[in-house]
Amino acid sequence: MLASKGVEEKIAGVVTPAAPEEFTIVFRPARNLPAVAQVTFEGNQVVPQNVLREAIALVAIGSPYTEAGFRELLNGAIRSVYEQRGRVRVAFPKIRTESATDVQGLHVFVTVDEGQSYELGKVQIAGPSPVDPAVLLKEGDFKSGDVANFDRVNEGLERVRKAVRRAGYLQVKVTSDRKIDDAKKAVDIAVHVAPGPLYLMGKLEIAGLPLDGEAEIRRIWTLKAGKAMDPEYPDYFLSRVKSDGVFDGLGKTKAEQKVDEQNHVVDVTLTFTGENPDQKPGRRTRRFPFL
Repeated sequence: MLASKGVEEKIAGVVTPAAPEEFTIVFRPARNLPAVAQVTFEGNQVVPQNVLREAIALVAIGSPYTEAGFRELLNGAIRSVYEQRGRVRVAFPKIRTESATDVQGLHVFVTVDEGQSYELGKVQIAGPSPVDPAVLLKEGDFKSGDVANFDRVNEGLERVRKAVRRAGYLQVKVTSDRKIDDAKKAVDIAVHVAPGPLYLMGKLEIAGLPLDGEAEIRRIWTLKAGKAMDPEYPDYFLSRVKSDGVFDGLGKTKAEQKVDEQNHVVDVTLTFTGENPDQKPGRRTRRFPFL
């Protein structure tokens, strides 16, 4: 087709991933694309030039340049910088290039429309959840009314995910949708919880303790077989054993979890070692309140 139009340059076709389970065939000249050597931002006031350059340099400098590919890098690296400041409508209306003067490659000039600052509006748990939505929202600690900092929003979503995991849903996935209200300059967030199967506590195995020490551990261990599995509990338990001084001569401890994916059961092994490798830790005679 190109030859019929008088274009004799060699063309290469490359299959590239565009999205999960989606691919694009890109035809372009077979010669190597020019590389990005320098990036300058124009029109920015809220975020300094050096901050923007540092953010884009990590992903763009040295990479082959196409406008579409470079816009993807901008959306990944620079948009997040602005969304930390509530600038959810940031846009890059113009991109132009020149040959760099001091090194081989392109000098890319990016015009930035920073937009206005938006605040975080209403955050709600959308749809069913195995954990009380009020509990999850408190755990997420979303600051409605503050600047819509999406780094903090994402941190809150991770806290929500961990709270559901502690309820025994080890494969939970938490996603969110944004609803931008340009009139109110606010962003509402709908949080979606896909819990997956419920996992239960299975067997508790204890290694490295004498019989009386093992009996004490079983007495104070509160996560009983058949209860919802909290994956954070074993490590927390061992930290309390050490901080409360349950044993004399206690060295390193380790908690291992063996997950039965078919039956959704988790067996836990607690391993105790003494400060002296030749001796086991000994239980103290006085009893400690625990958990």
